[in-house]
Amino acid sequence: MRWAGKTRHCFLEVDRSTEELDRLKRKYVNYWWYLQSREFLSTADPVDTAVVLFATTGRTRLTNMRTALRNLQKPNRAAEVKRGMFWFCLENDYSLEAPESILSPIWRTGSAAAQKQSLGWPPPKKRPDSGDIAMPARLADVR
Repeated sequence: MRWAGKTRHCFLEVDRSTEELDRLKRKYVNYWWYLQSREFLSTADPVDTAVVLFATTGRTRLTNMRTALRNLQKPNRAAEVKRGMFWFCLENDYSLEAPESILSPIWRTGSAAAQKQSLGWPPPKKRPDSGDIAMPARLADVR
């Protein structure tokens, strides 16, 4: 995604609850290393941020995925890669009929805090008259 001259790389994983948590932990570690690699960091566009998005099937699985990440020991002390780069949502938090819904505050980080994050970047502003969140009308408006 590009917004105001900045780039956010998004990696989307659709979790169908078919992988054991040990395999999922290895996936977290692999992303951790890849996001620090020369291959990734030397992409054509400068990387301002990167997030790995996981959409999953149910609340129990969502909780288990977040807990597994929270309990995972960081493979190294990289300043660039943090547990907060992994975001999670439920598959019914968004709609394919309204693709802009993926930008809404549906994403949870691995932290125990329950506050949801918005993929919209910069963070969406509240409309002064309604208190509603102003999201781009179309995904193309984010580019």
